[in-house]
Amino acid sequence: MDNGEVIAIVANVLEENTLIQAKEVNLNKFGKIDTLINGAGGNHEDTITSGETQDLDGNAEKSFFDMTDEGFTNLFDKNFKGGAF
Repeated sequence: MDNGEVIAIVANVLEENTLIQAKEVNLNKFGKIDTLINGAGGNHEDTITSGETQDLDGNAEKSFFDMTDEGFTNLFDKNFKGGAF
């Protein structure tokens, strides 16, 4: 019985060239891709709130509504597009 072999390949899902390199490393070693586990994900400092709730007046140090477009785009690209690519 063959127990198989696994390797870990580091890539940045926000940089297409690193994904292409990761694919080439895998294909050179094994000839095909049987299983792929994408562990990409994370957060961006502009999307972190100061608390889970706000008081009755809507006060919070930093709320969801303070999120920047740049922060949201980075978060979306990393967690949504990164999983698809």
